Amino acid sequence: AVISKVGTNAQVCLFSNVAADLVVDVNGYFPAGSTFVPLVPGRFLETRDQATVDGLYAGIGPLQAGVVVSLPVAGRNTVAVDAAAVVTNVTVVSPSAAGFVTVFPCGSPVPNSSSVNFVAGATVANAVVSKVGTNGQICLFSNVATDLVVDVNGYFPAGSSFQSVVPARLLETRSGLSTVDGLFAGQGPVPATGVVQLTVANRGGVGVSANAVVLNVTVVQPTGAGFVTVYPCGGAVPNSSSVNFVAGATVANAVVAQVGAGGAVCLFSNVATHLVVDVNGWFATS
Repeated sequence: AVISKVGTNAQVCLFSNVAADLVVDVNGYFPAGSTFVPLVPGRFLETRDQATVDGLYAGIGPLQAGVVVSLPVAGRNTVAVDAAAVVTNVTVVSPSAAGFVTVFPCGSPVPNSSSVNFVAGATVANAVVSKVGTNGQICLFSNVATDLVVDVNGYFPAGSSFQSVVPARLLETRSGLSTVDGLFAGQGPVPATGVVQLTVANRGGVGVSANAVVLNVTVVQPTGAGFVTVYPCGGAVPNSSSVNFVAGATVANAVVAQVGAGGAVCLFSNVATHLVVDVNGWFATS
């Protein structure tokens, strides 16, 4: 997922270094004068021997397994010193094994959630909207050794309509694993063409009047290649995809979803698969 600043002629530009077909779905927008502050992407962390936007947190070497890195974001590259949350793109490069990275506000314990999932040796990126923690920092945890790259695309200032939360698990279809409140846990894989109606309002720190939520949706052990679509409950399944995957893969993607009927979002999968959903924040109705 990408939250992008709109450029000249009301356009965004996409560059690819190789030939490729592209598909772009739009989930929403921030109007002029909104509390979201978009930025030209700037590199804030580069563990390899390459540059960052200000020379800080560059070439520090791979993050080791089980270690947390504290990354200052507030007050860097025009991010406000009082930023409440940042919109980032987190890239895992050449991990030593299959695993996950979790992004969370510094000052909190590592939550039961994941932001990027990957296999050994892969380069995998995902958008993450993270609450800013103590000392204007976000923290990144990896369960395996890996290089990491973090780019910042924008931020929400203090007092924004966006309410960031410590990541919380709202759906876990695998057995023996938990959610933040014990609900929507262990019910088994979503069947092919099945729909899960997931209550998000008034759970995991989300307000009862939430109009939209920022989620991380992870597909685990799908039976075939396919896609998952997240949409507001009460409407038809739209012609779009939120997560795309091949058989057997574990793939995550960030999704900003409108909240539908009953304070729920719906998830459709065209093949049988386990699903995991974490929430990172929400927007009030106003």
